Amino acid sequence: MQESLAGEYHFDMPMYKNQIGTVHENQGEYDKAVECYEEALALLKELKLSGFWDEAHFCRNLANALMFQKKYEEAVEPADRAYNIRLKILGNHPLTVRSIFPASGDSGQLWRIQESLTVVPRSMGNGESHLVLEVWRKVIKGVEDMYDFLKTSGKKKEQFRKDALKFCQRFWDEEKHSAQFSFTQFNKDIIDAIMYLLGDKKDRYETEKEALWFYDGMQSATEREFQEEFDQETDNSALNEMLKERDEILDKLIELCLQLDEHEKLTKYKKRQVVTVQRNTFESRLCW
Repeated sequence: MQESLAGEYHFDMPMYKNQIGTVHENQGEYDKAVECYEEALALLKELKLSGFWDEAHFCRNLANALMFQKKYEEAVEPADRAYNIRLKILGNHPLTVRSIFPASGDSGQLWRIQESLTVVPRSMGNGESHLVLEVWRKVIKGVEDMYDFLKTSGKKKEQFRKDALKFCQRFWDEEKHSAQFSFTQFNKDIIDAIMYLLGDKKDRYETEKEALWFYDGMQSATEREFQEEFDQETDNSALNEMLKERDEILDKLIELCLQLDEHEKLTKYKKRQVVTVQRNTFESRLCW
């Protein structure tokens, strides 16, 4: 309809073509998605709108659709364009990192991931720390999956994990010593990422102590807020979800206490977990 009203070369047409492409992509129709993304990019060129944010966005979508078809070599060119445009516009920003991963789609391009290890830390000072971590978690998981899919050398994957661990440890150290540090979900995600990347290494002890300190602090710091919200909530499913989240923190504390032989704390948190379970049962009966 928009095309019939405004013509094929209206400024909005590239955006509509891109949106149609995303619909096809969500339905698994990658050939049609690729066709739409390419048409959107061609329209941008005709309208002399290339080199800006929309082109980077459309190029990233095109690269992703090609990667879903395992056409990694074809995906490199649009992914490179997306990366270079975003780097020019945004500089060292988390969104620039989002363009690095698609650019690494085939085994010959995995070196680009190493760029993200330098781009991400430099972007941490731009007030987007929450976005940095969100992007970096996706990069870590995505690259590990890519290494597994391509069946590349296990040494390369191990080296990537080491580099990612160094980044997360540096990130944690800066957050912990920040004047604005607090026991939030954001910081929980950082310490969890470090624990994940350490795996079964022998040097887990110090990190486990850090994790116990953090989870203990998080449990204490959020207790009053949890109690107030819990007492005001009347929906049974919401109450169950709140108790489930609380129980997960206690489970982690108990696990860490067992690993670190913290017997007094272990007893304390086991008792607290029993109280949580009893309260869950009591509140559930009241809501029926």
